Formats: sequence, C-alpha cells, structure tokens
Amino acid sequence: MSIVENFRKHKIKIHFALFLAIGFVLPVWLIAYGIIPFKYRFHTFIAMTILSTVYIKLRGHSFRDIGFKIKKLGQSIFMNIAIVMGGAISFFVVISHDLLQTLPHSSTFFIFYLTFLGPAQEFLYRGVLFAEMEKAMIASPFLKVAISSSVFSFLHLIYFNIIALAVTFAIGIVWGIMYLKCRNIYGLMLSHSLLGAMAIYVGVV
Repeated sequence: MSIVENFRKHKIKIHFALFLAIGFVLPVWLIAYGIIPFKYRFHTFIAMTILSTVYIKLRGHSFRDIGFKIKKLGQSIFMNIAIVMGGAISFFVVISHDLLQTLPHSSTFFIFYLTFLGPAQEFLYRGVLFAEMEKAMIASPFLKVAISSSVFSFLHLIYFNIIALAVTFAIGIVWGIMYLKCRNIYGLMLSHSLLGAMAIYVGVV
C-alpha cells in the first residue's frame, strides 16, 4: 500500500473521530458538566438531529443508506416486536416487585418521546453512525456495534445513573446487531420508542 493511500485512510479515520467527538460526545459532555443547562437537553438533541441530517446530506448519504427502505421491513418489525415483548415482560416484573420507582411524566412528554425522541436516537446512533463508520472504512461488525452502543450509552451519562448506562449499552448492542442484519431502521425506531417509554415510566432513565 502506498504512502498516499495510507495517508488518505488515516485522514478519513481522523475525520470520523472528529465527527464523533464534536457531534456526539461534546454535546453530552457540555450537559453533564452543566455548561448547557440540563433543562435544555432535549433542545440540544433536536439540534444534534438537525445538524446530523444536514451533515449526512452534505456527505452524500441518502436516507435509504441510513435504513429508510422497504427491503426487509417485515423481518425488522418482527424481530423488534420480539424485543419489545421481552422488554415489556421485564418491566412488568420490575414494577410488580417495586424494584424501581415509577416516575411521573406528562402525556405530552410521552407523545414527544414516541414520535420524535425514540426514532431520532435510532436515526443518529444506528443510521448515521453506521453510515459514517462505513465511509471511514471501519469494516469490523464487532467494532461498529461496539462504537455505536458505547456512544449511545454515553448519551445517557447526563442522568448519572449506572443502571441507565448499563441498560442502554446492552440494548444498544442488540439494536446494533439487528441493524447490521436487516439494514432497515423502521423496526428499530418502533422498538426504541416503545421500550424507551417503558424504561422512562419504570424509572430506568
């Protein structure tokens, strides 16, 4: 491999590292340390989503590249419904045994979570990240899943809850594997919205 080719690949990976640091790590760090007030966390996430949408278009990604497609839609939804059912049983056990305290949230918040916040997280942490990892020539499926689940878990650092970090890392691995298998984001958006709403209700996040 030539020196020029090595330099090009090195430059691509540095570009991805900067994208990851500025687009995904920095906003969370600013909230966690109080530089951005906690009450503006959702405003910050909306800004992240908008800027990432502009960024991927500038990078030449189509929404089909991100996973917005009909191909394997049935398989994606079927697999994710199974995940939702398993999660629902787990959360029922948690509630019935008073293992966590359910937290009050307005119906408006749950509508916001189900229709935007849950789906947008899948758009960012599976769709956008996987597309950019492939552009950065990260070939290893293990590394792709590890990076996406770690960064997704890091998003929840602002709650300073070790259970939330562990749960989101674990489910991030599951969603990452499912995304690699189906390359369809619709089912992931559905299960993320439903499981996330359940997790918020039972007090995991």
